[in-house]
Amino acid sequence: MIHYLFKKTRSGSKSRTWYGRYKYDWMPAFKEVNLGVTEKQVAEQKLRAIEKEAEQEQAGIIAPKSIREGLKVEIFQHLDDFINDRKTLGRTSHYIQTLQSCIQAVCNECGWKYLYHIKADQFEHWRSSKEGSRKTLNEYLAAFNGFLRWLTDRNRITDNPLKIVKKIDMRGHQKRQRRALTESEIDSLLAVAPLVRKIAYLFALYCGLRRGEIEKLEWSDFIHTDKESYINLRAAITKNRKESSFPLRPELVALLLELKQSAGDSKYIIGRLPRMTIMLKDWKAAEIKHIDSTGRISDLHSLRMTFCTMLEAAGVPQRIAQELMRHSDPSLTANIYTDPSRFNLRGAVNSLPSFAGVELKKGAQIGALSTVQNSQSLSFAVTSDLINLSLQVSDNEHICHDLSRAVITSQGDENGADCRIRTDDLLITSQYLAP
Repeated sequence: MIHYLFKKTRSGSKSRTWYGRYKYDWMPAFKEVNLGVTEKQVAEQKLRAIEKEAEQEQAGIIAPKSIREGLKVEIFQHLDDFINDRKTLGRTSHYIQTLQSCIQAVCNECGWKYLYHIKADQFEHWRSSKEGSRKTLNEYLAAFNGFLRWLTDRNRITDNPLKIVKKIDMRGHQKRQRRALTESEIDSLLAVAPLVRKIAYLFALYCGLRRGEIEKLEWSDFIHTDKESYINLRAAITKNRKESSFPLRPELVALLLELKQSAGDSKYIIGRLPRMTIMLKDWKAAEIKHIDSTGRISDLHSLRMTFCTMLEAAGVPQRIAQELMRHSDPSLTANIYTDPSRFNLRGAVNSLPSFAGVELKKGAQIGALSTVQNSQSLSFAVTSDLINLSLQVSDNEHICHDLSRAVITSQGDENGADCRIRTDDLLITSQYLAP
């Protein structure tokens, strides 16, 4: 180890207090500290104490100084730093408020005042006695784990004490399960809805937009030319905070042009939508059940689910559907936002080839053909127009525009099988994006 004392020289005069420098073999460079004393003997003692502390930290005998000091600070002071950091990162006010209230509730109800009070068994005991849905309880855990990871990254704690706590299994216990609407239900809904709400419903059905995104769309976001029509989704209004452009169906463009004539000086295309309790009047007029016999609900967000289900039923490759839904996780597209009850399962089974050695009697064959025809008529029909998701787009537009062309050219392989892209491989994707 190397160490020595010195006084800094500024403008030809030396500092009043002593400084120290020291370096162990495991240190990449010298560390300099202001000892803050004028007596050299006292400065020597302080430097020795600092060196001893550094050596003990390296050996694991004591925790780093940042952690020791962090344990003396109340949790809510750390929480303030955490929340301020989230604000700096540009998180929404709703997200920050939810995050803060979840962490504060756990600390208050568990009696945690300092970081060393946080225990996994205490959290599990609190969770077992807490009233609320499984989804809500998992959100409490997710919020606190995010806070603890932030503390760990900044060396305020050595490890996450709640890392052994498992999420509650949600399978079969979802409080709110949505369903996709059928084609006849969509026709009925659009027939009874007033113009503004009809356009809002079509934004969800043809673009998969969320309620908040629909409400914040401005007329300046609507791009309409002789060659193309699309909606510009600004980063400020999207959930993932990424800008993208979405091609528009011709019928939606026609309704938007009709609405624009009477919009006047209005900044927003739709503006504030009424609560779902008001929109349920449209559901009732269209004779759509808000809650079906299985307990699943249909609401405004169900139209986004319907959009995803229609893409799947139309044979759109999952990677393209994921891009159109603007999902970061493909499992959301495949599992959460796809309603398998709308698929023609009977037609899929009957499309399998017949094999030698298996013969049907004449009457049974007629019955089987009748079943196929009925299943096809009851299937979740998606017109070929839906696949044509956009008008012609220019070559220099965002890739989201060109994705619509990928939908058109990727109906299936030469054997009629669906073409699916398992990974975001540019070599694979390029064949769908080719002009």
